[in-house]
Parts: sequence; structure tokens; C-alpha cells
Amino acid sequence: MLGAPRLIEAAGDVLVPIDELRDFLRIDDAASDVEISGYLDASAGEIERRTGYRLGRQTVEVLGDTWADFRHLLVGPVRAIVSARYQDRAGVWQDLPADALELFGAELEQGVRATPGRLLPLVRLDCAVIAVRLDVGAEAIDKLLRWALLLLCRAKLDDAFVDVDHLLVNHRINP
Repeated sequence: MLGAPRLIEAAGDVLVPIDELRDFLRIDDAASDVEISGYLDASAGEIERRTGYRLGRQTVEVLGDTWADFRHLLVGPVRAIVSARYQDRAGVWQDLPADALELFGAELEQGVRATPGRLLPLVRLDCAVIAVRLDVGAEAIDKLLRWALLLLCRAKLDDAFVDVDHLLVNHRINP
């Protein structure tokens, strides 16, 4: 079974400049910048949880029980495989050479498999014995995701509900 992606490192991309967010929320003074930055972070996290789509560039680690678990990743868009390691039959963590795995599939339907001609090693029969680190996130935020982000920030400021599902539907990776 494939585990949920765990954030290892965030690149600190600016999804929406604070001045633009302040204008959208119709806030005049910079005294509220910390608060609205919090709304932005919470809104981005909500979109990422609901879709699996990473808004900013990040390194995440995904744990699996077998190599087959990685055929469909629950995070994206995946830019590259950073590293992979596994527990051998004796339970010792081993690094996998960088050229042993490759990405396959299209933008939001990606997976990881053995490079043609390579056999993947046998792993310990247990849970979470394979760890693959991935470089994920889009170059630029899509206009629909940006709009959803702004609307969620507005709703958090107003302590109100907003339906953004129609904006997220084409970016869903999670089943």
C-alpha cells in the first residue's frame, strides 16, 4: 500500500504575491500580512490535500510496501525521482542506484517503475519498506488553481464556506 506523500523540503515558491493577495482581499494596511499569509498557506494546503497536486516545488517522500505500489503515484506533477531506498530481506536499508528507476505516464497519471533491462531487488515482507523521494510541483500555478486559492483565502478571512470543487476537478490525482 502506498502511503501519503510526506513533505521533506519546500522550495518557498511565492504562489501569490502578498500585495496582490492584499488587493484581492481588499485589505489596505500591511499589518495583516502575517494573518493573510497564514490564510494563503492554509488554502494551499487544503488544495494539495484535496487534489494531490502540489502548487509549489517540493521534495516529498512516498513510502510503499512493494514496488508495484508505485505504479500510480498520489502526488504530482512529478518532475524527477530524487532518490530511492529499500529494506532488503534482512531488514537493512539499502540505497538504490539513481538509474534503476524511471518515471512513466503523463502529467497527473505518473508512476515509478524499473528502468528497462533492470530488475528491482527483493524487499522485506513488511509495511513501508520502500522510500522514494520525488521532486514535485508545477513551474507556474494554473489559473483555475490560482482562482481557487484566492477564493479559499477570502472564505477564511470571512469565516465562510466557498465551493471550489469545480475549479479543482481537472487537477485531482487522489482516487
